[in-house]
Amino acid sequence: MTLYTFGNLHKLRAESFADKLAELAVRALLSEVCVTPKPGLVDCENSGAHKDMDIFMFIESAVSLYPYYRSVAMRSLEYEGSADKLLAIIQPIGVQAEGEMFAVTKGVNTHKGAIFSLSVLCAAVCVLAKQKAEATALNLSKACSSIAKARSRSAAELITDTNGGLAYKKHGISGILGEASAGFSSVFDIALPAMREHAFKAVSLQDAAVAALLHLIAEVDDTNIVARGGIEALHDIQTKVSMQISAFNEISEYICFAKELDEEFIRKNISPGGCADLLAVALMVHYILP
Repeated sequence: MTLYTFGNLHKLRAESFADKLAELAVRALLSEVCVTPKPGLVDCENSGAHKDMDIFMFIESAVSLYPYYRSVAMRSLEYEGSADKLLAIIQPIGVQAEGEMFAVTKGVNTHKGAIFSLSVLCAAVCVLAKQKAEATALNLSKACSSIAKARSRSAAELITDTNGGLAYKKHGISGILGEASAGFSSVFDIALPAMREHAFKAVSLQDAAVAALLHLIAEVDDTNIVARGGIEALHDIQTKVSMQISAFNEISEYICFAKELDEEFIRKNISPGGCADLLAVALMVHYILP
């Protein structure tokens, strides 16, 4: 009987390993939506710049995705080929997951980006567990990159009417596909260090995640912001947030600024949805790696 171990998942049979990994994926989605305040995003306080969704819709959507993340994990553990061919194997599961999400939300896109991102992460964990690789951020990032590069931008993708496709055609911004192909560098180099730095100071994970989100907003070229406000709005927001947080020393400063930014984003109809997806990835990595 084969037992799999990676990070905080210790000596588990395939079925139990897949169960636990799917549980952590859903836990990350539930944690992300509960982080408050999140500028322009659905949280425990309000629906941000989203009039068509609320926190209950997000919870229902997240919970509905459990069996799909489990299927991704099981299929990845069973797969015997190279990592760069794995995405084609699990992609049909993601399509099914999107269908379930839209059925639950009655056509509202709550987790499309997170379905892709966390599926890649689940698959990467399984690849490394099978290899008995050391549970490090570098190994996990590299495995994600190897898997996701199979969906690098193609001519067919560039003519789609998605926010990501349009942003790439117009501004060269690669969106969530680019993030995953780069091994989620924004997660491992920006969000996770910020989150763990504050958690090390005995700050709650909830507040540390707010700080991590602000760091992402300051650095990531979020295609959702571009879609709603244009490229100038993205650059203005990045400059403003970067300047503000560079002077912060206390977590209370992050929380106060996030509240102010939330009011501004709601007024301007701005939503950093791409950063929210990356925050969910960071939370899942936080739960997986010791």
